[in-house]
Amino acid sequence: MDKTISKMYQDKAAIVAKVNELSDDEFMFVPEDGGWSVSQVINHIIISEFGTTRYMSKKLLGLPDLPSTGVKNNFNAKALKIALKSNKKFKAPKVLPDPNNDTKEITLNKWEKVRKGLMAILETMPPEATKKAIFKHPVAGYLNPEQTAGFLQTHVVHHTKQIDNLINAFKK
Repeated sequence: MDKTISKMYQDKAAIVAKVNELSDDEFMFVPEDGGWSVSQVINHIIISEFGTTRYMSKKLLGLPDLPSTGVKNNFNAKALKIALKSNKKFKAPKVLPDPNNDTKEITLNKWEKVRKGLMAILETMPPEATKKAIFKHPVAGYLNPEQTAGFLQTHVVHHTKQIDNLINAFKK
């Protein structure tokens, strides 16, 4: 899990460095094709990370009673990662609200706060939680802490492509 957590820090830093070069108008620009702005993409990540953090925090309170993950969960986690690494577009799960289109400052400050909470949980996960079903992904089902961290890291990489495409459109 340490490698995944380290990658999560790197991926976020890379996105922040890219978007810091954008004006607020560019950051909040909504494409004519109905896609999301850079702000909305990052706010979607924030919503996902916040919800995951809240869900895991609640589940940790009843850790001894949580079922263990197994072969099916492992298969689903790997399938989720493969899907997110593809160039396929996915609709956000219906359980997630539409993302805000906030300024760069508001969005990045919010992401910093949410990410600190997420990392605090992941970095202090008790050893007895290793194989426990700590998070329920809307499509893949139950994931253990390492699978959850892997999903979140891959989720950010998936959306980095989207952010890159938006930034490249400004350069044309």
